[in-house]
Amino acid sequence: MNINEAMRQERMIENAAKQEIRAERAEAECEYLRKLIERVHPRVWKLVDKQRDFIVIGEHEPYYMNAYAMIREHEISKGTWTEEDRVAYAAAQLSSA
Repeated sequence: MNINEAMRQERMIENAAKQEIRAERAEAECEYLRKLIERVHPRVWKLVDKQRDFIVIGEHEPYYMNAYAMIREHEISKGTWTEEDRVAYAAAQLSSA
């Protein structure tokens, strides 16, 4: 192997190492963003993955409890309203009063 080939191989190895580092950084950034999104609410990530639109309603909005009540009714009708949901809804009612 001559010097030019050795230098070319060395550059290829360096480039491959740089690409691997970039890929690891991108993966770490994606994981960081996923954790941030999950801190907002775990369902948000599911919606993002499915490319679904969604809305966020702050508890300070005047229509918050109306929207929450609609969600509650819907989830109860589906049989997916849990005890945890019930407690969270009761707490929201108390804080909005």
